[in-house]
Amino acid sequence: MKKISIFVSAVITGAMVVPVMAGASNDYPEFPDRVSASQLENMTKEEKQNYSESHFAALEQLCEDFKNGKYDWDFNLDGKTDTTDAHCIGWYYVEKMGGKHDLWYDEYTVNGETVYDEYSPTDEWRDKIAESGDIDGDGRIDSSDESLMLYAMLSEKETGDINADGSVDARDSSDILGYYSAKATHETLKYDTENKVKYLGDVTGDQIIDARDASDILGIYSENATR
Repeated sequence: MKKISIFVSAVITGAMVVPVMAGASNDYPEFPDRVSASQLENMTKEEKQNYSESHFAALEQLCEDFKNGKYDWDFNLDGKTDTTDAHCIGWYYVEKMGGKHDLWYDEYTVNGETVYDEYSPTDEWRDKIAESGDIDGDGRIDSSDESLMLYAMLSEKETGDINADGSVDARDSSDILGYYSAKATHETLKYDTENKVKYLGDVTGDQIIDARDASDILGIYSENATR
């Protein structure tokens, strides 16, 4: 039985769920500059100035449209939109490079042991991704589209709320420390964990995710608890 795995920079099987909206469409805003959301996340203010205002306007519009239920991104047809659907774009891209597989899977490490989350793709999944997965409109479906989808899904979440449960607390601090530790020891992180921390973990705003961010989260938690 063949498997396929992908590791892209672009968050959370079941952790952040958006119901599929009836009548949703996929009329995306036009992105004039071909730069992914994950690239933008790592750019300095000066680097971002090299890109047009219209590109950022399109990014903002994408986030707003997703929040308002405009897009049908339920690529695995399970009745909800979550980050597994974003991951499907990456798996689809890898398939296009090397042929179909009967399993798509996320590989990560838990206590030194390799763990797999496995999914059985159908042609209906692939057809839907082919129809709606080119989010940036560049004529191909790849990790840039995946990262744009993740960006739109997480843009409304509060920085520091790593598990997207609506509160910033010690569990989020623990997630950041786990991410930081795994990076230091070169462990493979779960897709959703890695991306949630990437998008929501820079609490200090220094473009580095480390123990200082975890410490700041505990400070936020303590402050909120004493109000």
